[in-house]
Amino acid sequence: DYEFRHDDGTASTALGSYTGTLNTVLGSAYRYNALLEEMSWFLTNDSGPHNSVKIWVFGLNSSGIPDPTRILFQQVVSNIDMQWNTFQFATPIEAPNGFYLGISYEGYAALALDTGTDPQWPFQPNTHFVAGNYMSGFQAIDGLAQRNFLIRAVGTNYGELRSETNTEPHPVIHNVEFSSVQLNKPFEAGNPQYAGFNRSFTGFNVYLDDLATPVAENISAINYLFTNLDTGSYVAGVQAVYSTGVSEIVTVEFEMVELYSVTFVVEDEDGNAITDAIITFDGEELPVGEYVVENVIPGNYDYTIRKTGYFDVDGQIEVVDQDLVIEVTLIADGVFVGEAEVASFRIYPNPAKDKITLTGITERTEIRIYNVFGEQVLFEITNSTHEINLSLLKDGTYIVKITTEHGRDIHKLIIK
Repeated sequence: DYEFRHDDGTASTALGSYTGTLNTVLGSAYRYNALLEEMSWFLTNDSGPHNSVKIWVFGLNSSGIPDPTRILFQQVVSNIDMQWNTFQFATPIEAPNGFYLGISYEGYAALALDTGTDPQWPFQPNTHFVAGNYMSGFQAIDGLAQRNFLIRAVGTNYGELRSETNTEPHPVIHNVEFSSVQLNKPFEAGNPQYAGFNRSFTGFNVYLDDLATPVAENISAINYLFTNLDTGSYVAGVQAVYSTGVSEIVTVEFEMVELYSVTFVVEDEDGNAITDAIITFDGEELPVGEYVVENVIPGNYDYTIRKTGYFDVDGQIEVVDQDLVIEVTLIADGVFVGEAEVASFRIYPNPAKDKITLTGITERTEIRIYNVFGEQVLFEITNSTHEINLSLLKDGTYIVKITTEHGRDIHKLIIK
């Protein structure tokens, strides 16, 4: 809870109109996005007793001024002079554009004003307003009194609002005359007694689906773990517990899903295990040699596997309803790039479109082409210059491995 106030808690003057009606309103504006639960006011006994008054809550316009067309609340309530009076709204009042708290009385209202000089609670210009008849609009009291009204509220503060408000003092212009009554001596008015603001917090109630019966009551911890839940949709609720009662239940929906693991098996093209590759899974790099990803929810995931001296492998997997084991082959990175010549072999054109030609072949030669996932997509054998049809392969980067009984060469091939 937050207390909205401008005054310093000292009553030094009272303001009102001797020709006042229930439409003659005095009060203060608060330029906050707020939810109001209670309001309080302090009347002196000048021209009293004031056994009942009418309390008002108006919304503010875009300039932060009380808007006569936005009446958020009005009611005649009982009052006792020379003390704080508090009224608790049956339903909290939403005031997203700020609010104005006011009181009215058939006669001289005597709404108390402070000194306006307290360093902590200085006079707030263009903040305190009166209206001879609220339907004709409001004017600031700046030209009449450089003081703050003793009128407050408590509730939830969602943040201060910024408005193009003219903060220069200006005179009050009304067909109703307002006058102030100076008290013999300023006195400490004290503070209001709010029903909710003075309550003490004791704990939380926690709910799951059944919002009538808590699964945990009056706990002090700010975290709560639901255990042994089956897969499915749930609604969790939290309720604050106070010495005077409980708050509304705040709810959130969440989904329980089965979690799976993804295990990578990384080998070279000869089937030898590679134990020190680096895997990046769903954008997160794992430690060197860590090949198991735990607690994976169903969905699609990208991965990259890299090791110095080998071509990177990029891929995507879909986790549906079971653990996955992904076998990956890393191809050793040779020195050939583009159309440079390694030993007597030459591949052209590179980049290629729909075919390549291999020259320099003089003996039985195995030609294997791999995609970036390490999957073999083409295999051919030749003994001489050879042309390979690439029309069935998609655009991208490929690895060409040329093997003879005297050794092998690795080449990178671009198809576009």
